[in-house]
Amino acid sequence: MGSVFKNATIYQSRPASTKRQKRYFQARKTDRPRVVKHEQQLQTDICQWIKDVLPGVHFRSDTGSGAFNSKHEKEIHNKQQSGTSEPDLMIFAARHGYHGLLIELKADGTNLRMGRDGRTIRVYKDGKGRIIDRDYKIRKKGDWASLHIERQADTLLDYEKNWQYCARFAVGEAHAKKLICWYFDLEYVENGTLF
Repeated sequence: MGSVFKNATIYQSRPASTKRQKRYFQARKTDRPRVVKHEQQLQTDICQWIKDVLPGVHFRSDTGSGAFNSKHEKEIHNKQQSGTSEPDLMIFAARHGYHGLLIELKADGTNLRMGRDGRTIRVYKDGKGRIIDRDYKIRKKGDWASLHIERQADTLLDYEKNWQYCARFAVGEAHAKKLICWYFDLEYVENGTLF
């Protein structure tokens, strides 16, 4: 395995001389993983919570959500569903005049709306610098935060208006649990245990 440094003879026992070497050794001292998949972990936690609280309820979770898959895996995943912006969690239970509950999960701290006016049209590139997608406008305060979130919102709105599903965004685990408790007429107990 190749080294990240020009001089491969530098070991951890010797003092690091450059900033790059110091950052490298500092990153290796931590216990946390280098890449944290927040949305995927959130989805796993919510699914386990649903199994514990609502054992008889049928639901489906989008396995490609938040995962950093290869381009080929993403293409296969998108071929196996009706669109690229499908909700992360689908609960199949009719309540409140809806056919089911669809939730688009977002990690804690995600802003769905712009907090201030943007200045440029965003361009999304891959690792090699090739343009993948381009926003069609400069985002202003109150607009959806990104083109991706806007597409997801359009999909949720379509499910809500045309197919009579309760389709919502949920930012963070607590928001998702409150939404599910509202849908099933349960009392939400924050930081509560089951037994």
